[in-house]
Amino acid sequence: MLTLSTAFTNAFEDSEVEPVYLVDIFTATTAPLMFCTGSKRIQFIALDPNFFGEADVAREATPSVAEISALNIEIDPFERNLQTANLTVSLHDDAKLRDFLQTTRLINQMVQIKLGTADMTDEDDWAPVFNGMIVSVGVRSEGIIDLECKDYMVQTQKMYFGNWINKHPLEVLKKL
Repeated sequence: MLTLSTAFTNAFEDSEVEPVYLVDIFTATTAPLMFCTGSKRIQFIALDPNFFGEADVAREATPSVAEISALNIEIDPFERNLQTANLTVSLHDDAKLRDFLQTTRLINQMVQIKLGTADMTDEDDWAPVFNGMIVSVGVRSEGIIDLECKDYMVQTQKMYFGNWINKHPLEVLKKL
């Protein structure tokens, strides 16, 4: 069950709210690269100090996401199996993104997509929507770069290795 933060519920109670998707791409760097939908940059507050006593720096999400395709999730009521489809993140081809793509391998990198508003500056308040892996990168003639992502359940052809959904504990132990 998903529990939403108070800041999230308060932000979405406003009738004038503009929903924003946040796309985190985890590469070999220490912090994920952040892109968002909408028209303005989002500056996130610095997180608490890590295990080494160093404070994480504040991060910024640039509005480079053109669109995110719809994510279809179905559940079989008899077998209780979840079926998810691919998701495509379309990015505007700008100079910063082009430099990033030339120096970074994106295939098999982790992607997280979260939902929030541009006024929410604490990333922990954003609601997770999708966790998956980039399986292909394509370029369209309109100056759009498409990242095709698969959910971990589809990618591994197994149960999601982070959570066991609708399974009896003995069945989980048997598969481990």
